[in-house]
Amino acid sequence: SGPHWKPTFSEDVCVGYFVKILDNESFPANTLICATSGDDNVGFVETKDLDRETNLKSKH
Repeated sequence: SGPHWKPTFSEDVCVGYFVKILDNESFPANTLICATSGDDNVGFVETKDLDRETNLKSKH
C-alpha cells in the first residue's frame, strides 16, 4: 500500500525518520537528502540562512 505520510512537528522527528519535504519548505541543515522527485535526482538547496548566499546550490 506504500508509505503513509503524516504532518509532524520538527521537534517530534527522531533520528532515522524519513521526512517528505515539498517545494519551498524549510528543513534542518542536518537532513540527509536520499532522493528527489526530479528526473535526474538532483535537489536544489538555498543556504542563505547559513552563509547569506542567495543562489540555489544543486545537490546530487
